[in-house]
Amino acid sequence: VRMTATCLSYYNESIATGDEDGLVIYLEKGADANVCDKDTLTKYTPILTSADWLEPISGQRHMCYDYMDEGSPYSILAMSIGNPPCSGPEPTPAPSGVGKPF
Repeated sequence: VRMTATCLSYYNESIATGDEDGLVIYLEKGADANVCDKDTLTKYTPILTSADWLEPISGQRHMCYDYMDEGSPYSILAMSIGNPPCSGPEPTPAPSGVGKPF
């Protein structure tokens, strides 16, 4: 089993890094391909994305994926504390006086 985690912006140049970006996790069973290669990675479907985060407490998130391999059950648990991976902090609103003429 091969697991690869990366940011959407790694292989999609139309996505700006920062709050527009997101995490994707790939799982390939018996894969011989190099899933770290940008061109190869786009051929696969991620098993988990930033949309799968569960955040019971602000700034503490996790996501899970269950699968079977050769008849045995397995689980993947990804955890994150602080800023979401790949996304960075939420953009802060501009102060109310910025950009207004004096």
